Amino acid sequence: MNRFLIFTFILSFLLSISTVFAAGVELSVKSNIIGYTTEVSTVDVTVRNTQNKTDTFTLSLFPTQFEKILASLESFILTLSPNEEKIIKLTFSIPIDAEPISTQFELTARSTSDASIFDTKNVILTVQRLTSVYIPSVTLEKYTLNPGEEVRINVKVFNLEDTLSEKNFLKITVRKGRSIVKSFDESLDSIGAKSSIDVIKSFNLDKYAAPGSYVVEVELRDVSGQLRHSKSDNFQVNAVTQPPTEYTKKDSSYTILFSSVSIKVKNEGNIELPSFKVTESIPKFAQALFDPDVEPISTDSSVNRVVYTWLVPTLAPGEQYTITYKFAIWRIWLTFALLGGVGYGAYRWLSKPRISKTVRHEGEITRGKEILVLLEVKNKALHEIKDVEIVDVVPQIAKVVDRFDTLRPKIKRVPDGTELRWKIGSMRSGEERIITYRIKPVVDVVGHLTLPEAQMVFLDRQKVKRMSVSKEALVKAGV
Repeated sequence: MNRFLIFTFILSFLLSISTVFAAGVELSVKSNIIGYTTEVSTVDVTVRNTQNKTDTFTLSLFPTQFEKILASLESFILTLSPNEEKIIKLTFSIPIDAEPISTQFELTARSTSDASIFDTKNVILTVQRLTSVYIPSVTLEKYTLNPGEEVRINVKVFNLEDTLSEKNFLKITVRKGRSIVKSFDESLDSIGAKSSIDVIKSFNLDKYAAPGSYVVEVELRDVSGQLRHSKSDNFQVNAVTQPPTEYTKKDSSYTILFSSVSIKVKNEGNIELPSFKVTESIPKFAQALFDPDVEPISTDSSVNRVVYTWLVPTLAPGEQYTITYKFAIWRIWLTFALLGGVGYGAYRWLSKPRISKTVRHEGEITRGKEILVLLEVKNKALHEIKDVEIVDVVPQIAKVVDRFDTLRPKIKRVPDGTELRWKIGSMRSGEERIITYRIKPVVDVVGHLTLPEAQMVFLDRQKVKRMSVSKEALVKAGV
């Protein structure tokens, strides 16, 4: 009996061993895993060929999707040598709005050469939520805009729970590269159960907003500042440019001293404006009046025109370059003033009552020999002069001959010699008078004798006392 029992035990053991090895393939995997919303959960699956021959196995998974949860295997076919094993990845993609449930997934490995050789294992996935409030979408009214246009952003925030949400904070940031273009902060006190709210924000792009891609980043944080969810979207800003002529504005202004021309070139686009030339043509007669604030790079002349050329440098968006030149009208006034001054001076000089002094003499200048002195007075002014008086002085080297062919003067001794004074009274415009007198040298004179200038004193039309003086008279010997 004992022998029978022992034999039965050994036979059962051998049969169990043969049954195990008859399976031909073994799967090893964790039976329970925890996955979190917004994350991808991965578990290792070990596949082992327990046969004494090389075999190829297919791998299958059921279901591959449960509600919003996606399950996938790294590989669906493996070739294994005897007793060889390989590890593949089983991945669960759990979206943020997945329900917190437990789901069973069945994993099977089956030989391609013998369908009876297979192994099956079950994996239970338990889903847990990281956040119950999330951002389902970030949308824009327009995705392609021009500078200066309005950017309108719509952010939807959803509460997955069956109760009111706690307070959250939403931050919307618009960036161009690393630069922040605009940002908004919004406080969300509560969101109803299983419902959503829309947060709408808008702003106008800068007039010179750079072209290219802009990103709208949205972050949802709880009261402790922890990030709960984020989402982003992009939009494009077009490049705007126009010919330089569209950016050039010319203005003129006038004063009594200057005529000014201002040429303003402003880049109103949102990309760099390359350097270009500006030309101005003026009449050739105005060249002498041309006065630029910025010197032109070149000047070209034709028969009756002068063309000036300036180089406008490269302009960044919004940058302005101004070329200003003037016509110095004051130079014309100055020329007129100078001509007028010269003309007036000449007129005053030519129209001033004048007196000239000349002598008549022949031969040597000897003692007692008479010399005739002539004083010619002429009123060249355009008006009458009054209280005209002629004053002349005879030096001590000569004496006055008491014989007068014209008006007799009043004679007076003075330290320098003898003073002769004639009172003429009034003289009409253009009237002339000649007064003569004679002198005799008291000594012989060798060379020449110089007689001092004579004076003419009078009252002008405004009854202002004026004076006109003659030149000295020179008596030359031997003439």
